[in-house]
Amino acid sequence: SMIPSFPSVTYPNHYTIVTGLYPAHHGLVYNQFYDRKRKATYNISDRKTVEDGTWYGGTPLWVLAEKQGMLSASYYFVGTEAAIEDTYSTYWYKYSGATDINSRIDHVVEWLKLPEEIRPHFINFYFSEVDHNGHMFGPDAPETKASVQFVDKAVGSLTEKVNALGLPVNFIFLADHGMANVDTSNRINIEAMVDTARFIIRGGSSSVHLYAKNAIDILPTYTALKKNATDYTVYLREDVPAKWHYTKTDDWHNRIGDIFIIPVYPNVLCGYSNRISPGAHGFDPAMKEMHASFYAWGP
Repeated sequence: SMIPSFPSVTYPNHYTIVTGLYPAHHGLVYNQFYDRKRKATYNISDRKTVEDGTWYGGTPLWVLAEKQGMLSASYYFVGTEAAIEDTYSTYWYKYSGATDINSRIDHVVEWLKLPEEIRPHFINFYFSEVDHNGHMFGPDAPETKASVQFVDKAVGSLTEKVNALGLPVNFIFLADHGMANVDTSNRINIEAMVDTARFIIRGGSSSVHLYAKNAIDILPTYTALKKNATDYTVYLREDVPAKWHYTKTDDWHNRIGDIFIIPVYPNVLCGYSNRISPGAHGFDPAMKEMHASFYAWGP
C-alpha cells in the first residue's frame, strides 16, 4: 500500500501526488484553512478559491508537462481548475459529479484518438464513488464494496478501450488516502471549548486549526485544551510531531493554526448538530487504515 502525507485528507494528498511536496510545503494544509497574509480562507466548496491559482504552491505534473511542450488533459483533479503558474492543461473541465463515468471514459479515449500533434500525453482522471460511500456507510459496508466493484469495472473498461488503440499507454492507479470506521456516538466539540471570538477556527472532523486574533490568547487556550484532552491531542504549531512534516518550520505558507487539534482514533471532531459519518480519514498516515492503493502497469 501507499502511505499518504499528513493530513490524510483529499485536497492535500491529491496535490501532494502531483507535486511531490508535503502539504505544509505546497500550501494546501487541509480541505479548509486560513491564510494569515491574505486574511482569507481557502475552502474546497468555494469556487472562487478553488479556481484561484495563487493559492497553490509547487508545480503540478500537468503544468510541468505544458511548460515542456507536452500537451496534458485533466478530467477532474485537484488544482486543474486553476491557472497555476498561469498555466492550465490543454484540455480540462470544471468538476461536476453528475457526469456519467462512461462518458468520462469515452472522452479519455477520444483524447487518445486525436492526431499526435494535438493528443495529450499526460492525462489525469478521478473517481469519487469509493470515498463517498466509505464516508456515508463505512469502509466495510456493502455499499462501499459495490462502489469498489463499480470502479474496478470502470478501470477495466477504460483499459480495454485504450488497449484497442494500440498506443503505448502507461496506467497509474492510486488513491489519496484510506478510510477507517469511527466512533459515531462520542462528540468532541472543540468550538464549545474555545472562546470563538478570540480565534478563527478552520478544519473538519479529523483536525482543527485555531488561528489566534491576538497572540496573548494562544498559551492560555492551549493550556485549557491540554488539561481536558482525553479523546483528542492538542499541539502548539511548533510542537506538531516532526514525522508529519507539519510543524511551524515546515509551514512555508504560514497556514497551520497556532493551536492544532486532532482526535484520538476512533474519535472524530464534531459539533452537536452534525451527523457523524461512520467512515473517516485524516488520521496518522502510519495507520494501516489510512494507507492508499497504488498500482501501475503498461509498457
